[in-house]
Amino acid sequence: IFRDLNDINIGDYDLIIDAIYGVGFHNEMDEYHKTIVNLINDSKAYIISIDINSGLNAINGIALNAIKSDLTLAIELLKPGYFLNDAKDYIKELRVVDVGIVSQGEYYNLLTIDDFNSHFLKRKENTHKGSYGYSAIFGGSENYSGALKLSSMSLSSLIMGSGVSRIIIPRDILSFIVPNILESTIYPVESINGHILYNMKDASESIKGISSLGFGMGLKDIDNTKKYLEYILKNYEGRLLIDADGINALSEMDLELLNESKSDIVLTPHIKEFSRLAKIDIKDIINDPIKCVIDFTKKYNVTLLLKGTTTIISYKGKVDLVDKGSPSLSKGGSGDILSGIITGIMSYNKDVFTSASLGAFIHGMMGEKLYERYGSYSSLPSDEIRLLKEYMSELGR
Repeated sequence: IFRDLNDINIGDYDLIIDAIYGVGFHNEMDEYHKTIVNLINDSKAYIISIDINSGLNAINGIALNAIKSDLTLAIELLKPGYFLNDAKDYIKELRVVDVGIVSQGEYYNLLTIDDFNSHFLKRKENTHKGSYGYSAIFGGSENYSGALKLSSMSLSSLIMGSGVSRIIIPRDILSFIVPNILESTIYPVESINGHILYNMKDASESIKGISSLGFGMGLKDIDNTKKYLEYILKNYEGRLLIDADGINALSEMDLELLNESKSDIVLTPHIKEFSRLAKIDIKDIINDPIKCVIDFTKKYNVTLLLKGTTTIISYKGKVDLVDKGSPSLSKGGSGDILSGIITGIMSYNKDVFTSASLGAFIHGMMGEKLYERYGSYSSLPSDEIRLLKEYMSELGR
């Protein structure tokens, strides 16, 4: 330790090993160490952090001041803090070093390309559209950007292998949607002023024969959305994804409906939606997102996918982490495509936890490809549809 920081010239060194703090660090460092961290970060040296970047919280990835490493060597196993919140801005490369320590505690699964590829195998020749399920997207309203987003969600489902994709929309916006829909079927439901109006017959008929349903995107009218959602939760026996306004509606309903439902349910909130749904302060979620997600899925019979820099997917304490993605996904409409992807996979994959994890992984990979091709400023959700089709065309051959 240098008593006087003037005694050291960081610029004289080509390699710096960072081992100031370990995984037990959860607080803000003192001014002396902040200065050292800033000097190291400003240097041109190659920086290796041992086990965790000093100043980075190993549980939640929060960093007030932390070393920005070229390489972080994880001792024995990966920690959640390598992937959550600020971590990706501080860790350039990550490697695990086996030192023979038997680790204790909970384990989480970080999805890899092997997990992905093993689920998309060559399909039989003797099949038809019914072999791969019927998916549906239930959403839209007059003040929702509508046609292109709904089309993108539906196309995502078809590209992921669904046999048929249906779009369920308010009747008032039918004329805006039809010109943009080529591959999907359409079921208009009763509406008023461009928003859904609950009708039990429509609720029943629109989802008849559907194996997977993505519900809630852009519906806006919370009162009628709640009525439709209650009917679906009580009567629909397929795989159900609830997103966006569906989650906002659910936040105002009795969550015991989730435990009583006949559906296999996936919830896909971002952090603000999850805060409203679970009645947990956003700061508490940020401080320990994995625990918050696990606690919710132990209480309610759902798979929960919490969107973020690293996506957390949990069911009854089982956890998958997906660290794929890029800033190119930080645009309106990106989450809608994720919903379409997962709904498409669920049309033929009955394991909704696996479907949600695979969907998040694929979506993240497309985010990285978007960044490589278009950067983080100019990429569009519609670009993701094109890349998704290119990538999936190589699978299952």
